[in-house]
Amino acid sequence: MAFNKEIEKRLSHTLDEKSLPGLIAKKIFGGVGYMLRGNMACGVLEDQLIVRIGRDGYDDALKKPGVSELHSRDANLKAGIMVAESVIAALNGKVPPNLLNTKEIELQSQQ
Repeated sequence: MAFNKEIEKRLSHTLDEKSLPGLIAKKIFGGVGYMLRGNMACGVLEDQLIVRIGRDGYDDALKKPGVSELHSRDANLKAGIMVAESVIAALNGKVPPNLLNTKEIELQSQQ
């Protein structure tokens, strides 16, 4: 299944090794995922941005237009959301770097 390369390009310009040491891009699920110390932090699947935001902001994020629950068999991704392409376009194509909950990813990688 193809993924939106424009969203991936926007995401890759937002994220880099300097701001998130250990971040690597990897093709997964027919899209691309950005892994931080072996755990998925964000990615692109079809025409949506996938983001791990953490349990604290999860319920509030789901109330926003264009945001939906990330359906996964992996229980560890319960704090993940899918963001519609229209929402990213409304942000002038910029993916906010503070969208990720890197603290939760760090905790998971230590378990």
